[in-house]
Amino acid sequence: MKICAIALLILAIAPAKSTYESTTGEPPIPSISEVQARAIAHARLEPEEISSWRKRVKLQALLPKLEVGYQRRARDVVAVDVNDNVYVGSAGVMVGPDEGKYGYNNDLGQNVEVRATWHLGEALFSRDSLAISAEARNLARERQTLLSEVSKSYYDRERFAGEIDFIKKELRSENADRGTLKRELFMKEVAMREATAALDAMTGGWFGKQID
Repeated sequence: MKICAIALLILAIAPAKSTYESTTGEPPIPSISEVQARAIAHARLEPEEISSWRKRVKLQALLPKLEVGYQRRARDVVAVDVNDNVYVGSAGVMVGPDEGKYGYNNDLGQNVEVRATWHLGEALFSRDSLAISAEARNLARERQTLLSEVSKSYYDRERFAGEIDFIKKELRSENADRGTLKRELFMKEVAMREATAALDAMTGGWFGKQID
């Protein structure tokens, strides 16, 4: 009895694969929720992406902004001093050799400065937060548009599959207008392939693999 209850519970919580199964032997298609989730992930429009942006902006405000400065100052000082020697005596006037002095001094100075600045106010409000809010609204609109396109293609495909089954049954009838029915069948099959290709493109090739 317990085994039956567990089996029924597993069947109840298992996700539904499809709301329609073709009588022509086509494998069940994934549920609309699965296809929508794959399309959102392929387009990178998950709401979690915006949440991660907001967290990074708040974390950035808690980190200091570092400023590093370096200054190099060089100065050369050259001093030249020349003295003339003059001797006056009984022997006359003598002008001796010049005495010169030469001096060189190199003054080299270096200065390194590191500054850390915190902008804690940006943790509560910043321009980046405004930009993220605007981007979040844009992504929400894009996500809603994508979901609408996925839903339309999904249910168009389901409708075409049902109509194809119905036409094939009609073709088995003895009084069927085969020419007209074959023409309708061809158009429905083309429309179904078109809807399938749209779903495959919006899910990055995932949908096509599920129905192969």
